[in-house]
Amino acid sequence: WLGAGAIAVTVVALPAAGRMDGGGGPPLGAAPHETIAPGDLRVVITPPAYARRETARVINPESVSALEGSAVRLEVGLRQAGAEAQAGPAVTLHELDGIHRAYELEDGVAVLELSATTSRPLLVRQTLAGEAVDRLVHLRVERDERATVTIREPARDLMFAEGRGQVPLQIEARDDVALQSLALRYTRVSGSGETFTFEEGDWPIDITRE
Repeated sequence: WLGAGAIAVTVVALPAAGRMDGGGGPPLGAAPHETIAPGDLRVVITPPAYARRETARVINPESVSALEGSAVRLEVGLRQAGAEAQAGPAVTLHELDGIHRAYELEDGVAVLELSATTSRPLLVRQTLAGEAVDRLVHLRVERDERATVTIREPARDLMFAEGRGQVPLQIEARDDVALQSLALRYTRVSGSGETFTFEEGDWPIDITRE
């Protein structure tokens, strides 16, 4: 255990730049309010806020990639017109588990929102006058790996006869998306014989990013 003393800490954080693409369709970054032609499918992917990635939009993709935990919005331009469109969209999402989910109508566009949890095919079906028109898009989910933390110095346990002095610490922390914060927590033990007390707390950390 470490007694009272000054602790010098350097943390090297290496956030990795992420990438998001939508294969089979136009380039991502289309205008948010761009008109969707009847029958077209627009996929809007909003990554988690901590990832600091921009929202991606693609029309009629064969496949799209999304970071785990992203919000996925499926928008379909309705083939109906006038009163038929206002009566309610005949658009459903069919998944491998057999569950069918109906879209909702927003400003003349059929909309369904889901969360990117696992990679899977998504079958979007729009029915008009008894005729079904299907569009298949594969959702590829990029796993968000756990952050890794390594204590570089000291690389072993230390024992002291007295609880005083200085112990330099060097910690390296990495994450595949982005590293937002890091804390160093300690447990201070004092006492003798069969009587001990435990005190927990946090030590401040100076962070250097490379």
